[in-house]
Amino acid sequence: MSNHLHLALEFDPAWVEGWSDGECLDRWLRLYCPADYSEQQRANRQTAWLCQPERIAQIRVRLASVSEFMKCLNEHIARMANQEDGCTGRF
Repeated sequence: MSNHLHLALEFDPAWVEGWSDGECLDRWLRLYCPADYSEQQRANRQTAWLCQPERIAQIRVRLASVSEFMKCLNEHIARMANQEDGCTGRF
C-alpha cells in the first residue's frame, strides 16, 4: 500500500509551553508566513502579534498539536503529488 504512511511520534506539549512568546511566533512564522514576505514584513507581523496574548495562546496550542502537524504534512505531500500528477484535490 503505497498511498499512506505510518509515523511514530513522541510529542511533549510542555516543550512548547517553555518557549517565549517571541520564540513561539518565530517558529509559527517560519512555517506559515507567506513566501513573498520580506524579513521586515515578517518582523512587523511578529511585533503586532506580540501584543495579542490570545493569538499567541492559540498558536501555542496549534504548534503543540499532533493533528495540526499531520494536517500540514498531508497538505504538503498532496501539493507535491498534485503538481507531479498535474491534478488537484486532497488525499
